[in-house]
Amino acid sequence: MTESIVKRVISVIRRHGLVLFLISLGFDESPVVAQQDASLGRAYLHPETELIGWGNNAFGQLSIPPELRHVVSLAVGGNHVIALKSDGTVQVWGETFPETLQLPDGLSNVVAVTAGFSHSVALRSGGALVIWGNNSQGELDVPADVGILTQVSAFGCHTLGLRPDGTVVAWGCNSHGQLEIPDGLRGVVSVAAGTTHSVALRSDGTVVAWGGNFFGQS
Repeated sequence: MTESIVKRVISVIRRHGLVLFLISLGFDESPVVAQQDASLGRAYLHPETELIGWGNNAFGQLSIPPELRHVVSLAVGGNHVIALKSDGTVQVWGETFPETLQLPDGLSNVVAVTAGFSHSVALRSGGALVIWGNNSQGELDVPADVGILTQVSAFGCHTLGLRPDGTVVAWGCNSHGQLEIPDGLRGVVSVAAGTTHSVALRSDGTVVAWGGNFFGQS
């Protein structure tokens, strides 16, 4: 990769044998209002972006849609890729499970995306959750009391959600205790899901981990 391209890299994702670079090409000429900041009336420019990838393409993960533009973030699942665009819409490709590629009707105003092995999660402006894909291990069984979320993180077959009050909710498979949130966990500012473990960062800078511990991860 040339030095000029490296200087324009927005993000790099490496997962399941796949490497994707999100490259900035500058901005187009049409100012827009970003979905996540619409209430503030802030004007932004559409970022012109390009995806460059290599590695595992067994399920079409590198079959990047030719019309894909204005990508602001990416999420990579087991065999699929999700792209979040600056207008709050989503595109997805790859995969073996057809339900993973079937975007829910009317999916818009998305501000964040994350992916498990064969399920996908989108967080909409205002904190509402949209989830789709394979549900063989409870990946789509969102708790009734999930409420509004400020962050979501999926990996493997489980998902973590962070509430505005600093508490955590989890759902999906629980093969290694990855859903068993420690009693009294509060003051969380960020969460991350691993294959069989879960991690929370608290406002005081301390970290709490639970679930699988084969390699000392919890």
